[in-house]
Parts: sequence; C-alpha cells; structure tokens
Amino acid sequence: MILRELLSLNEIFTSTVNLSWKQISKSTTIAEFEVDEKAYECFIEAGTYEFNDHKLTFLNIGFSRILNGEKFFDLTLDTQNAVKVLGAIINGVSKKIDEYDADAIMLSAVDNVNQRMNIYKWIARKFSSKFGVWIKSVKVPNGEVTLLISSKLDKELVNKFIEHVKSKNLEK
Repeated sequence: MILRELLSLNEIFTSTVNLSWKQISKSTTIAEFEVDEKAYECFIEAGTYEFNDHKLTFLNIGFSRILNGEKFFDLTLDTQNAVKVLGAIINGVSKKIDEYDADAIMLSAVDNVNQRMNIYKWIARKFSSKFGVWIKSVKVPNGEVTLLISSKLDKELVNKFIEHVKSKNLEK
C-alpha cells in the first residue's frame, strides 16, 4: 500500500462531520449532512426477522446524495473530498448503531454495485468489531447485499435470514 492510500485510510476512520439524527418513522432514522456544498443522507432502518421461536434484529444501513431535493443512490463520491464523505458515513453511523441492540447489519447495493460494494467493505471493517462478526456477501437479482451477522446466532436462523433477504430482493 502506498503512503497516499494509507493516509486516505487513516482520514476515513478519523474524519467526522457532525451528523444530526432524526427519527422519521417508528423504524427509520436519518441524518443529512454536507461536504463541499453537496448534500448527503445516511439512514438506518431497524427490522426484525422471526423464525420458529428465534428472533433476529437487524439494521438496514444506507446512504445517498441529495440533488435538488431528490435522493440518488448511485453515489459516485465524485466530490473533491470523497474521503470526508466516507468518514462522515462510517463514523456517524458507527456512533449511532451503538444505540441499537442489533444482531445483524444489512448493506444493499443495486446501483453502481461494484463501487458500492467497495464502500461497504470499508464500512464492514469498521462495524465488524461490534458483532464478533460473520460477513456474508449475498448476490441478489438486482444487486448485492453485504450482511454482518453476529457469530452468536444460531446457524439455522442465520441461513433462514439469508434466504429471507434473497427472497425479498426477488420480489422487487
């Protein structure tokens, strides 16, 4: 790894932008922020999956850029300070998920899948210590989903949850 990449990696994990979170529904919380006069949004959607007598709580985490009031999920990080955007997302969401008692995190990519999945690898690294984690990449017809799942969960429940994620994406 060259010095520039190491410095970028360090900046991602140390950069912060103050995120002000607000609850917009019973299960969804959002935070809007700006970097280089460009607007972005992070969101966390809490959900529950039940199988037999077991319950798995998960957080669906996403982000978008906002242009003229419209959300775009094809985030290209074409800003001059992409590292600061990534830092805001990773560090802001990392602090917020501490407020939840979740068994899993879900990160879905349907637009610019390869680029999104690269971003999600950064996010997964940051969150993995919170889960004692099993990271699973699930291919779905319209993209890919990265799942960070607690290693403490029953294997059958985990497999059923993965099948559930696949089936929900087939419906879309």
